[in-house]
Amino acid sequence: HAQVITFMRKYLDVPISVHLVGWSFPERRIWPHFDQINEAGKEFMAHVKQHDVRVIPYSDSIIFSINDVPGPTGEKDYSRIGFPSAVKNVNGIPIYRQYGKKKVVVVCPGAPLWQDYYTNIVSSIAKLGFDGAYHDQQGAYRAFSCFDRTHNHDVNDPASWIVKGHIPMFEKIRAAAYKVNPDFVHTSEDGADPHLQLMDGYTMWRFTEPNHVPAFQAVYAGRIQISGRMFNHQQPGDWDSAFIKFAEQLAYAEQLGWITVEDLIVATPLRTYFKKLAHLRQGLIKYFTEADMLKPYRFENMPKIKSRWGDFGQAKNVITDKIIHSSWQLPDGRIMAIFINTVEEPVSVKVKHAFDAKGKLAICREGAKTPEYADPAKLPEIKLAPYATEVWLYSPADNSEEASKIAALMHKISTFDMGEDVFPSSGYNRGAKKTAVSPGTEIYLDRIYRYYNCHRKSYKSGGGIRKRMLHTYDKSEIYFMNLAISPEVKALEITAAATGKTEVELCEITRKGTLRPLAKIQLKSSNKWMEMHKNTIELPKQMKKGKTALVLKFSGDTTRFQNVKFL
Repeated sequence: HAQVITFMRKYLDVPISVHLVGWSFPERRIWPHFDQINEAGKEFMAHVKQHDVRVIPYSDSIIFSINDVPGPTGEKDYSRIGFPSAVKNVNGIPIYRQYGKKKVVVVCPGAPLWQDYYTNIVSSIAKLGFDGAYHDQQGAYRAFSCFDRTHNHDVNDPASWIVKGHIPMFEKIRAAAYKVNPDFVHTSEDGADPHLQLMDGYTMWRFTEPNHVPAFQAVYAGRIQISGRMFNHQQPGDWDSAFIKFAEQLAYAEQLGWITVEDLIVATPLRTYFKKLAHLRQGLIKYFTEADMLKPYRFENMPKIKSRWGDFGQAKNVITDKIIHSSWQLPDGRIMAIFINTVEEPVSVKVKHAFDAKGKLAICREGAKTPEYADPAKLPEIKLAPYATEVWLYSPADNSEEASKIAALMHKISTFDMGEDVFPSSGYNRGAKKTAVSPGTEIYLDRIYRYYNCHRKSYKSGGGIRKRMLHTYDKSEIYFMNLAISPEVKALEITAAATGKTEVELCEITRKGTLRPLAKIQLKSSNKWMEMHKNTIELPKQMKKGKTALVLKFSGDTTRFQNVKFL
């Protein structure tokens, strides 16, 4: 992954950061013991740090595992620190929680032992060269009353969680980390308001619910960085949903991403879209950090899209506008409005009303080198090409210099391409067994024997295709071994999306291990990247039935291969 990350840094050409888990020793990967880096972590850090990549590792400031493992100096940390620092109920019993098979206690932030212990953990993280720490659950966990008289608060004191707990605790943490690295940042899960003063960023991964309103962003954008949403690594969404999430992140002043490496490792339109929007965020950053979000515009004819959004627990059906938009007003009265097409088709809409008629309106269209000026009282129709963007800049006075800068940016992003595919690979399935083939038999990736020069996409990043798929390239090969084909089978159907010209040759493996060509087919061209077509190859009469092995050889442009079906 280190090579992929550095490739993405070069391709995107904007600052990036990595949320890193699994970086500590396995025997110490129990809460909160994230203070020693393993060999894989060291190698990863050494590689990405040469390429100006920021790394934010996982830690947890809320819970303590009851596993009594030796600490850095050999002490039993749970007995020494965890239990004495745990939140206690009125009977003196710790508050327990269960995470899978691991039992933990909730720690009281007012406990002096815990404050010092966790401060040392974060200080260790800073000394290891990390750029910050992700304090899991900090901004998401409910408050607890604590009855432990040895802690630095009154019994059952409602101020023990925040005012006498996390605030003084994070004052110590921030001071300790600052001594090591003045640019060290602190992020957390979700976005509870009381913790805002403690954090630099919030990973608001729950912004995936239907009918989401950006109220939090409207209030706190610029005060805190909203550093990520859930994409596909829990319950995956469909292909369209990632575009919409990226568009909302940009429009609502969020940092783009918290997306898995696998979602971007293959050259796709999503990767280009991510790059375009990342450069737009960088170029428009003063609006997202210094301006106030305005009320959404009203449109005469805004079309909708229903997509399946990846989420925690289960994916959700979400209906959104096909064009995501927002507008931001600076203190001097200037307004920036951005319109982002989230679909692979042209979309046209008309804004009902937006600006005071006395000002000046510059329209910066993606691909155009210079801005176009319009009458604010007679707003033009917005016509966006597939996945395109448009920026409007309204000003009470002349603002042509700013408009020209934004227009240059809009032209620049129109030149971006998908880049290279990273590390096409080969692989095989150990569990691929003999398959009895009759008309109607389907073979997906989990039953393919072997593939060469392909990229295997898990269903969590493969456009919502549950049984996975392969990205194929010129000279890719897919092997189907140990087939027992019945005499009734007459044809083979390939389900794939091909946005260019791709030829597939069906071959049979002879007893000598050579490939004997049987038939060729030109795959149907898809208008959209994930638009699957069924392509039929008639099996020649001389083809051997019964026990055999077949190979599909691809030549030409890339495809998204889903499965084969015998007819």
